[in-house]
Amino acid sequence: MKTYREVAERYLKRPSRRLNRPKGDSCIRYVGYAVSRFGDRPIESFKKSDVVGYVEDMQDAGRANGTINSRIRYFLAVLNYAKNDLEIIGFAPSFDALPARTAGRVLTDTELSALMRALPPLRADMMAFGVFTGLRGSNVKGLLWSHVKDGPYRLEIPADMTKAGKMLVLPISVTAIELLLRRRSVQKQQGYDGPFVFTRENGKPLALGTKMSDVTFRRAVKRAGLAKTTFHDMRHTWATRHVMAGTPPQQLKELGGWQSLDMVERYTHLNVGALQAVCDNGSLENVLGDIAITDCTG
Repeated sequence: MKTYREVAERYLKRPSRRLNRPKGDSCIRYVGYAVSRFGDRPIESFKKSDVVGYVEDMQDAGRANGTINSRIRYFLAVLNYAKNDLEIIGFAPSFDALPARTAGRVLTDTELSALMRALPPLRADMMAFGVFTGLRGSNVKGLLWSHVKDGPYRLEIPADMTKAGKMLVLPISVTAIELLLRRRSVQKQQGYDGPFVFTRENGKPLALGTKMSDVTFRRAVKRAGLAKTTFHDMRHTWATRHVMAGTPPQQLKELGGWQSLDMVERYTHLNVGALQAVCDNGSLENVLGDIAITDCTG
């Protein structure tokens, strides 16, 4: 008889089926949450009620729907692995994902400035780069100089560092280039000649386990007098500004490294101004133009 923990350990050793690479940090973390709760349970003992109980307990703890969906997805991934791959159980419960937020918080220019002033210099630069490029926090933290190309300036983030598992080639704005050049100048003054773009005064990057929305970030949010804000909201702000400026969804999808247009469509409801400009295109007078309307009954 196998326990959930034993199957989970075996599951984590298998490469990702979709990306064909070792399981990522998020997978390991979320499976770990499930193991801490269900580790000693026999693998064949799970029912729908276990899913319901897990969801309700997380709701009672104030977890966001997106977090709950992720934890349940990885909890069930282990059970589906036992059912479909190992064939040691005949049933795995299902789960209908909870509705997540359609989009994150979008910061105004005033809020961005206040938060940057409240952050330490390195963190302020990382935050600004997130707004300039839309990169996820993990990609900002792990950005290497070898990812920065010129002629023209662009970022080439390798597939093993992207959520979609595909290389992200991202042209960058003048402001982002200026920030990179300033970071290089600071590092030269510090005598740093290492691989990372964003480094502390001691020439070292943030620790591997450091979250971008950690205590330092949350304290800065509080000092800036802002409502709840995460580093990922820099990406939402970037995407929203693109939509408001009229960037076509397909191009925004490529810039953001999203797998489908569904992710981009979370922001399209914000582009009311652009839609207003074309809403009359389908009006009667524009459609008919100068076409003569005649009575065809006789």
